[in-house]
Amino acid sequence: MEFTHSPFWVQIWGFPFEHMSEDTGKDIGSRLGRYVETDTRSWHFDQAKFMRVRVELMVDKPLRRGGYITSPKGARLWVTFKYERLPIICFYCGRIGHDARHCAVPIDAQSQEPQYGDWLRANDTYKGNNERSKP
Repeated sequence: MEFTHSPFWVQIWGFPFEHMSEDTGKDIGSRLGRYVETDTRSWHFDQAKFMRVRVELMVDKPLRRGGYITSPKGARLWVTFKYERLPIICFYCGRIGHDARHCAVPIDAQSQEPQYGDWLRANDTYKGNNERSKP
């Protein structure tokens, strides 16, 4: 059996509250991996700061740090992705399953500033962690 994908809850930070919707979550989630669901409860809290989507990610590909999206008004916005319950990750190549000491990236490339960091980990204090959203 080959382990190629794993489901993750991904928090999308920087998206305007007034444009958060299930369709938007599906659109962004499908660009990250195989879309599973949107947690609509994540923006029903007072002063919602992020949207949550559950996606199946390819474990042999680097994680996405963020990306540009276009708002319904046409503005180009940068959103940041944070991953809930993120296991060990390499801060040099962005892949899950090993750290920098065990990375295949050449050592001279690792002497540069890493493109990834612990900031990819979502704060685990979110009340909705590990709960399936209700339709």
